[in-house]
Amino acid sequence: MWLASVGEESVGFVTLSQSSEECAELHCMGVKMKYHHQGIGTLLYKDLEQYAKKSFEYIQVKTVEEGRYKEYDQTVAFYKRMGFVKLEVFPALWDKNNPCLIMIKRI
Repeated sequence: MWLASVGEESVGFVTLSQSSEECAELHCMGVKMKYHHQGIGTLLYKDLEQYAKKSFEYIQVKTVEEGRYKEYDQTVAFYKRMGFVKLEVFPALWDKNNPCLIMIKRI
């Protein structure tokens, strides 16, 4: 787990897991709302990617498919800026109102 702090306050985190021998998964990521758009998520992701490059060829992330919720559209846009591309959508993996978008990146 990687943590981001501003002074004494924890403001963000990201976790990594292994989904296969060649692919890591950005398992969970969050930045407190008042710290959005300040580069914290980018720094967390870049640290995670540097670590993952040592052992994996790919990294994937799961999120809600674009077009469902504004907040998740912003999340998808962030992952695209980090270099991820859409791999597949699983309409019922979570539930029909939250289709799972899998994005992947060669690292």
